[in-house]
Amino acid sequence: MPWLSGVLAGGCLVLGALHAVRLAATRSAAEAVHLAMALGMAAMFASHDPVPNPVWTAVFAACTAGALAAVARSRDAGGEPGHLLAGSASMLFMVASGHAQAGHGSGPAWAAPAALVLAGACAWHALRCTLRLGHGRQQNPARAVAAPAAGRHPLLGTRTGAGAHAVMATGMGAMLLTALS
Repeated sequence: MPWLSGVLAGGCLVLGALHAVRLAATRSAAEAVHLAMALGMAAMFASHDPVPNPVWTAVFAACTAGALAAVARSRDAGGEPGHLLAGSASMLFMVASGHAQAGHGSGPAWAAPAALVLAGACAWHALRCTLRLGHGRQQNPARAVAAPAAGRHPLLGTRTGAGAHAVMATGMGAMLLTALS
């Protein structure tokens, strides 16, 4: 269904635009990683990816390394640094395993278990963000995004960030699950 891929790519571009606005306002490394993930997912859903695979590999390898360093510094694998690590590793996995060929049984033996673990991490983060929205908590799921400007505009608010994270993690988890079929 090419039209569905187009809709999903468009949705990822909208999320990318949101993260670009948030990045411009906060100069947060976390927002930069979320922007890269949104653009990468849009490219994966699109019928033609204008960015060569080695570029995506370099981008997501750098994001994964940065997130791993953040987890080591914060010793918080369950919070935002952990989510950035799981998300970056998920994107790197999808690029490295050739997401376009996912689901055709041509991947290595470790690909399906890795996809399942990464999809579970995405589902967990999506649930955390959704629960924050449902309970009206104003705590930001991306603590690194909390900046002085965060309360000045709705696009910079914590609820907007939590909603964007929930949508993005759900989409990423679904994309990873396609590697299991």
